[in-house]
Parts: sequence; structure tokens; C-alpha cells
Amino acid sequence: MDAHFNELSLKTYFPSKENVTESIKTFLETFKRLKNYGFSRLRFDKDFFELFLLENYSVKDWLYDGRQDNYKTLLLGIRTRPFIDDDRDDLLAEFAKTKVVIKLQDESYVEGLGVLGAYLSQSLTIGFFHDKYWMQNTFPIKVSIDDQESKEEKINNVYSPESIDSIDSETVVYLGLKKEITSIISFVELLGTNFPSLLFCENARNQILNIGIGDRRLNGLLKKLIRLNIHASHWSNGAYDFKSLGIDCSPDTPDRINKSKEKRTFLCPDGNHRTFSLHCKWSIGSDEVRLYFYPDPDIKKLIVGYIGNKSGMGF
Repeated sequence: MDAHFNELSLKTYFPSKENVTESIKTFLETFKRLKNYGFSRLRFDKDFFELFLLENYSVKDWLYDGRQDNYKTLLLGIRTRPFIDDDRDDLLAEFAKTKVVIKLQDESYVEGLGVLGAYLSQSLTIGFFHDKYWMQNTFPIKVSIDDQESKEEKINNVYSPESIDSIDSETVVYLGLKKEITSIISFVELLGTNFPSLLFCENARNQILNIGIGDRRLNGLLKKLIRLNIHASHWSNGAYDFKSLGIDCSPDTPDRINKSKEKRTFLCPDGNHRTFSLHCKWSIGSDEVRLYFYPDPDIKKLIVGYIGNKSGMGF
């Protein structure tokens, strides 16, 4: 898994060479800590050694000033270019039609290639901390696809080894699962272990099997399953409160359900057929994705019946 360098954290120069040394060492120690979560490379939009830290003073100058051989070796081992994996056709296709801007301290929004790369790969950014504004675990971003109206989202960010401990619990679970997934078959086999508050119809299992490990759909799906699993684990009495999920979720209209009942009725793990209406929704580029689930009040679990484009449910 790749992290992405936030080049905007160098929007202003360091106050002094002493600050440079402290910040670069912290930067590299932070990435070493990220390796525990399965990160192996750090993506840049240009050669890291050519980045300027002070006026006329680059990373290369810093390395040779102090003969920082250990840090140079580490940098050579983790850095990679370009800022997205250009071997992945899906990322290149999305890059061509996606615009991502990040909110700055003065409330303005600017584009950043590191932020764009992290968004497309559903990863996180890492930057320097000499400017206090960049000492945050999340930043507001706006995303627009094919020049459509932008939507507000957030991007995860780390800036020190300690900041990794402040990442929200859902992101920690997500990074842990991403590290453990070696094949989509083994992932499906462990659905019950990783998501104990969810049950999966055979239809949903088969749909997941059609998603590759490198597919961007898997990243979004993981995040939705994690949220649903954690939320359902706190369901102890009464009707399931989908409105408190904190993600885009709603039931379909009775008219739509009646018109597409056959498409949305699935055999569930208990041997009963159920018609699904409640769903969470998200977009991957121009694809409108739906995850349909059924809250079972008897066992206080959510049954996942459908994962795919909304057209498959009669839209």
C-alpha cells in the first residue's frame, strides 16, 4: 500500500536549517511507523531530493550538509513516482476526470497532487509539520467528477509517529484489513470473522468475488462494511436507526420496490427470502454504487444482500 506526500506542507519554507533536520527526521520516522499498517512506499509528484526546504536549499543539500547517510538510504528505499500508480488503468481513467481541492487555513481551496493521489487510491497523505496547519489528521476536500458539482469529503493525514495513534478507529480497522487481504477469496471466507455484526447473502458474496484486490470499489466497500458493522454492534433494542449511521443511507420508495421486487429479493443465510430496500450509496467516478442491507430485529444484525451498480436494482 502506498502513502502520498502532501507537497502543500512545503508551501512555506522552513524557519531555519535546524527546523529542517528535526522535521525531516520526524517525517521519516512517521513513515517507518506507517509500515506497521502495511505501507511500503511513499509517492511523490517529483523527485524528493529536489524539493526546496529553504530558499536555494533542497533536500539534497540537507543530505550532503550533514552526510545523513542513514536517512538517505531510507528515502531511496521508500520513495516512488509518479504520484499515482500509472500501472493501474482504473486510476489513470479516474485521474483524467477527477478534480480534488483541499481547504487551506485562509478558507481558500487549492489543488494538490498528493491529495489527489491519496483520494484516488483511498489512502492517506503524509507531510511536514513545521506549519501548524498541517498538524491535523483530516482535512476537508472538495471532489468533482467530469466538471459536475463538487461534493465535500475528507482526506486522512499523518505528520508525526504520534499522530498515527490519533487516527479514528474506523480508519485503523480499514488499514489493518487492507494489510491482511491477500486474495479476494480469502477475504470473502473471513467476512464473518471481520464483520461479526453482518451476515451476507450468497448474492452479495458472489458480487464481492468479482471485485479485484486492486479495484477501487473494494476500498469504498471496506469502509462501508466497517461503518455498518460497528454501528450494528451497538444495536440492542428497538428498530434499527439507519439515520444515525452518518453516511448516505435511505430506503427506496414503495413504488420502486413494487416495480423491481424480483431484482431485490434474495435468499438469506437463514433460508428465507427477503426483499431489500434500505441501502447506502456512494460514487466511484461516474459509477453509482449501492449496498443493500436488511436489519434483522430478531438477531440484531444486518443482512447484506446486494453490492453493485444501482442499475442492478431496477434504477
